[in-house]
Amino acid sequence: MKIAEVSERYGISSDTLRYYERIGLIPPVNRNKSGIRDYTITQRVSDVAEARGLPMAQVALAWMLSKPVITTPIIGTTRPHHLDDAVASISVQLTPDEIQHLEEAYQPHPILGYVKSTQSGRTFYKNLAHRSFYYAANREKI
Repeated sequence: MKIAEVSERYGISSDTLRYYERIGLIPPVNRNKSGIRDYTITQRVSDVAEARGLPMAQVALAWMLSKPVITTPIIGTTRPHHLDDAVASISVQLTPDEIQHLEEAYQPHPILGYVKSTQSGRTFYKNLAHRSFYYAANREKI
């Protein structure tokens, strides 16, 4: 899937998708050899969701929960149906074939969106996606 197809399918402009990627609101999108964004993973989540008759959010969260190192995804709900999808994803068990289908096109990316800043002996973690600041006591010398 290319950006124009994603834009049309989900009703989000191409510019908005590029902006969300740039500020870290969505993870970096893989690019093909020509540098064009490739939304293959989005298409694969959509394929599994359509085959099961589930929302894409439930499939994505079910995939996260299938990983033994993830015990609880961080959910930031802004609408009631987001919470409904999160709760419903607990009972979705993906098959090994579905998991392989979702993962085979994935390429790991570095963690983006947070900057560590130390001022006056305190550490601030700045979330670039939401432009908010988090404070934590700094107990180590930098």
